[in-house]
Amino acid sequence: MEDLSQSVSVRQPANLGVVLPKQVFDLQSGANSIDVEVQANVRYTVSTSVDWIKQTGTKGLTSKTLTFSVEENKTYDYREGKITIKPQEGNEQEQVISVTQAQKDALNVEKTSYDMPYGGGVIEIKVESNVSFDVTPNVDWIHHTQTKALSNSTVYLQIGENPTYSARKGTIEIKQQNGALKHTITVNQAGRVAVTSIKLDKTSLMINVGDSETLVATIQPENATDKEVSWSSSDSAIAVVDETGKVTAVKEGSATITAKVGEKTAECKVTVYVAVTSVSLNKASLTLLVGESETLTATVKPDNATDKTVTWSSSDEQIATVVAGTVTAIKVGEVTITAKSGDKKAECKVMVNPLPVSSITLDQTSIKVKVGQTATLVATVKPDDATDKTVSWSSNNTNIVTVENGVVTGIKSGSAVVTAKAGDKTAKCEVRVLSETNEGIYAAYYGGAIVSINGYLQSGSKLNYGVVNNTTETITIVSVQLIDGVSGSKGNVMSINSNIESGQSSAWTITIKASIQSPIARFVYKFKGTEYTCEAQYTSISF
Repeated sequence: MEDLSQSVSVRQPANLGVVLPKQVFDLQSGANSIDVEVQANVRYTVSTSVDWIKQTGTKGLTSKTLTFSVEENKTYDYREGKITIKPQEGNEQEQVISVTQAQKDALNVEKTSYDMPYGGGVIEIKVESNVSFDVTPNVDWIHHTQTKALSNSTVYLQIGENPTYSARKGTIEIKQQNGALKHTITVNQAGRVAVTSIKLDKTSLMINVGDSETLVATIQPENATDKEVSWSSSDSAIAVVDETGKVTAVKEGSATITAKVGEKTAECKVTVYVAVTSVSLNKASLTLLVGESETLTATVKPDNATDKTVTWSSSDEQIATVVAGTVTAIKVGEVTITAKSGDKKAECKVMVNPLPVSSITLDQTSIKVKVGQTATLVATVKPDDATDKTVSWSSNNTNIVTVENGVVTGIKSGSAVVTAKAGDKTAKCEVRVLSETNEGIYAAYYGGAIVSINGYLQSGSKLNYGVVNNTTETITIVSVQLIDGVSGSKGNVMSINSNIESGQSSAWTITIKASIQSPIARFVYKFKGTEYTCEAQYTSISF
């Protein structure tokens, strides 16, 4: 048998590719260098996905180790990069090396020092970190109440009240767990501020039973720590005080109110009284004459009022004054008298009237004066203190006599009556004006048909009174008539003294048929060829 055989050649290509024994690198944030072992039987290329990973050397295709530099991670975030090794031949799959780098550790605080008041409080510390940390106070009056660990956090510290009057200091350490980062926070706390003084707005107080008034306390310094005031009364049966300083009067008497802060005190003397509720007068109105006085009586209520003192006043002391209730009228007018006790008052309207004239007299009741001459009358007004003693003067016949301020002036022969008036009182004076040619006449009439009178002599419109002086002329009666309601008749001249010595009178005998009742007789006489009319006023008469 023939040996038949044939040879078959089998070729098997080698396994081409790239093998990376280690494909993941986890790095810290600092700069690093990594060596990448590469097992390859093909050519390959190397590329990185980030610029912070750089190939620093190559050992060719036969090299099994590639060296890369990794830059420091200056950010606070974790980051990742890739190194890709890709065969240049065949269809072998590329190999990827993963490089991760940690963030830069951070532990930042907003402030490292805090000032706190004596009363304590809460401190909020803003912390920025990407690491875990611990908060550790170094004193027992600082307490850590909360932490939020990573990311932006707020650390809350409770600061206790400082019970002393001295400032104090404490620290808090914020430290990275298992790391070197840390911060020390300083807390400065003020001490309490002591009260140096307390003062009340009033050191004494008058208050009515049942009333209230609030005292105000001022404490120094203004920033004192404890300004709470405690109030007390030395006698609560007389006056009580509440926690606000409000004082209430209970009954009449005195008590001391004390305000206290710490060791400092202030006091107010409180006098409790019974207030006046009303004042009344026995008269609401009063009328007085100038110079008169009258006493008003004031009644003060209640009867047990602490101070019933009455003060008196006048609205116009030029019109009326008042002393202890006695009102004295000074001059004419109207005034208000006020009686006041406490804050109550009563009033009396006072009308002051003038003191009237009781009488007026003249120093002369009859005078004679020649034509063109003057004489002065003096008036006396009573009483001496009459309010208005003004005297007004008048003449009942200014053709015969004028008068001004008591000075009488003869105008023409005749008679007139001058009147002085004060108030409603009057006084009169008969004035006879004598002419230069015929100074006067005195007539006599006797019994029944003969009447004895004293007479006035009228020449023209002037009256002259007196006796025919220094004349030897014959005076002839022409006619006689009774007036003032009783008629008479002409008389006959029975006799006449034609030669009259100085200071003597002439006498006529006249027959009168009518009964004489009138005080006035009018007759006509002739003297030196001229007729004159004479009105004779009776001063005495007989039948």
